Amino acid sequence: AQLSTAGAPASGQVLGFNGTQLVWQDPAIGGSTGGWSLTGNPGTSPGVNFLGSVDNQPIELRAGNVRALRLEPDATASGAPNFIGGSPANYVSNGVVGATIAGGGGLNLSNSITASYAAVGGGVENIAAGQQSFVGGGFQNLASGYISTIAGGAYNEATNTETFVGGGAYNIASAPYATVAGGYNSLATLDYASVLGGGGNLASGVYSTVAGGNANVASGTDPVSYFVLGGPSVLSLLGTASVGGGYANQATGTAAMVPGGIFNTASGDLSFAAGGGAQALHPGSFVWADNSSFYSYFSSTAANQFLIRASGGVAIGTNQPPPGGLIVATGGFAVTGASSPHYPGAQGVFIEKGAGTALVFGYNYVGNTALPLCLNTPGGNVGIGTAAPAYTLDVNGTTRTHSIIITGGADLAEPF
Repeated sequence: AQLSTAGAPASGQVLGFNGTQLVWQDPAIGGSTGGWSLTGNPGTSPGVNFLGSVDNQPIELRAGNVRALRLEPDATASGAPNFIGGSPANYVSNGVVGATIAGGGGLNLSNSITASYAAVGGGVENIAAGQQSFVGGGFQNLASGYISTIAGGAYNEATNTETFVGGGAYNIASAPYATVAGGYNSLATLDYASVLGGGGNLASGVYSTVAGGNANVASGTDPVSYFVLGGPSVLSLLGTASVGGGYANQATGTAAMVPGGIFNTASGDLSFAAGGGAQALHPGSFVWADNSSFYSYFSSTAANQFLIRASGGVAIGTNQPPPGGLIVATGGFAVTGASSPHYPGAQGVFIEKGAGTALVFGYNYVGNTALPLCLNTPGGNVGIGTAAPAYTLDVNGTTRTHSIIITGGADLAEPF
């Protein structure tokens, strides 16, 4: 009553003067009446009641008297303030707007952003230097390409437009849209190239891929054009080479493929090499080599070859091939239009051996017993030394036999 106020104060109010008399009022904060209660404020209006500044000064929140959050105003008036959380050493370069550092960092180990609208999620000593780039966390990662991304890991770099590094260490995606998903010390250096994992791998061809393994290279760069009948080229491919894994493999031809193995090379366009020491050096060649001697390369010699080195044999329809040979257990074996490299243009089936005698057997490899060898069983004649046999067996030359059995009714023509 002695203060002549209109009434008693409410809890938390202070005494003030309204220009006419003393009044009980909420504390004046920053020149405005009212304040934020530690237990919450009733009756607030968004846009009217707020925590913050109305000038171009940043706002900071502290924990343990150490800055934990800094909100920086947008000096360009584009409506994109900066959000800097974590260590007080974290920073956003001058003139940058719309940047976000969610946390992490430490003294002398700051996370930083040097381009607008970039973000760092956490970790230590990470840099988002490309506009709209992102580093999720990890240690000493650099995302400097436009819209580039590094999810985590250490010492990784995404240095070109929309490049991506998923994690691992010492990986670099340096060409537009290149990807290194993880692993160690791998490079994706040409447009749309990808390394999915492993170590020391290189994808240096357009659209090339190394799925994993170690010291593999996918670098096909020669162009291949596809045509529509009666029309122009509709698709031109560059690169598209792939290495699935293994060690020290190279796919250097356009659309070449090495699925795995060791010391394989697919350097011909649309070639394939697998196993150990296989070299598909010519366009369209398919080369598979076993591990009997992968330091001794097994290589194609011309385009469009299908080559197999299998010291244990090749089998179709069975798992019991003759060593170093070929067995077809089911479905028969037909040869049409075969030709020999020693007789260019020749037609038929040729049995050749590099040295010595070429042998033909009818043999049961399961029971190790001889079988009959039948020629022209559906009918027809067999010629030896002639390409036009006139009889069931027509020999143009000398015939030697231990004995002859002549069945009834047969004729003998002189000379005999």
